[in-house]
Amino acid sequence: MSNELRLPDNEELASQIIESEHKKFEMTARAGVLGRFFGSEEHVGRNVAGLLVLMLATAGLGYTVLEKSLPAKDLWGIIGPLIGTSLGYMFGRGAGKR
Repeated sequence: MSNELRLPDNEELASQIIESEHKKFEMTARAGVLGRFFGSEEHVGRNVAGLLVLMLATAGLGYTVLEKSLPAKDLWGIIGPLIGTSLGYMFGRGAGKR
C-alpha cells in the first residue's frame, strides 16, 4: 500500500478527494493508538462497555467450566450485575436523546 494519491483530471472532484483524505488523516491523528482500537469520542464509551461485557462473559464461562473452587452461583452473582450495568449503559445511554 503506497502513500500516493491518484487524482482524477476533474479539478472539482480532485479537490473533494483531497479534502476527504485530509479529514481522514486528521481523525486518525487525533484518535491515536487507543482511539483506533476503541473508536471515536462519541462511541468510545459504548465500545469499552461492550469489550467489558465480552471479557466478563468469557472469563465467567471459562471459570465456570474449568475452575471449581468458587461455586458458579457465587461467581455469576458477582459478574452478572457488572454485565447488566454495562449493558444498561450501552443501550440506555441514548434513550434520553430521542
